[in-house]
Amino acid sequence: MQTITTETDYPLNVAEKIQDRLINTINELDSIINLINKFGPDLVVKRGISYERKQATNYIEEAIDHLQYVDTYLYEYAKNLHRLER
Repeated sequence: MQTITTETDYPLNVAEKIQDRLINTINELDSIINLINKFGPDLVVKRGISYERKQATNYIEEAIDHLQYVDTYLYEYAKNLHRLER
């Protein structure tokens, strides 16, 4: 597991780094949805299991929702920690 903190990082800075990674992941998932929709009702294979286009899109949209929740929670948590440090 990669550590992204250093002794000089405030929680808010760490949260911003993680937030950037989450945003990049969300954008990549959005791109996958666009590709799925572009190529029509072909089957998409995920871990050896076939999903129809709509099921795959729903799966990815659910992942995006979870990542956005984590993003918001993490940022608020880091802001509160930063306030406590002052």
